[in-house]
Amino acid sequence: MDSVLDCATESRGSVCEIKELSEIPGFIQVVPGVFTEDECKRLIDIAEQTGFVKAALYTDNVGVEHFSDIRTSLRCIIDSHGFATAFLDRIKDYVPTEFNGKPLVGINERLRILKYQPGDEFKPHIDGKYVSPTGAISQITILIYLNEGYRGAYTCFHNGETWIPIIPKVGMVVLQDQDLYHCVPALEEGVKYAIRTEVMYQMPETPRGDYKTITVTV
Repeated sequence: MDSVLDCATESRGSVCEIKELSEIPGFIQVVPGVFTEDECKRLIDIAEQTGFVKAALYTDNVGVEHFSDIRTSLRCIIDSHGFATAFLDRIKDYVPTEFNGKPLVGINERLRILKYQPGDEFKPHIDGKYVSPTGAISQITILIYLNEGYRGAYTCFHNGETWIPIIPKVGMVVLQDQDLYHCVPALEEGVKYAIRTEVMYQMPETPRGDYKTITVTV
């Protein structure tokens, strides 16, 4: 996984202006073209070779996984510092250097590759936050779309009145405030692959240090 991405000194892609998203109460950016089709295919192949298991709703601080019918999909977890570093280089123009009064630390190196099959869904929710041993806390969820051509299971955000879907494109990245209410309706046809990780920020009351993989997964 570390070698899938070459380090880039400049950001890739450009923010896609979607009128409906401007009505969503919170930070959200859609950036197509961050990854190539070949890179996405390689990421899918690595996940399939590693193997998928049923996705837990969350894993608590003592390592116990908790399952719920709120979420039905498969997941493969891979830690990759090299990927996280190169990925941040690619999207640095779109990542706030400060969020909710906290300075940027980096991208969470814990990658959750998600696989949705027909009937799988993630009911309306807001994302849980991660806290690292060094005091970094997640504030922004990152979604990387690895394929397209399936039907249903589009990530939908609520603007207070209705759900607004994001139609995926291969290599597209979405950055979202973790307090945004959203869902993934049931997949109707095909297979969906995506990656979730987070942007990590330092809590002011804790000393800054090297970021290490957190122990809680969602």
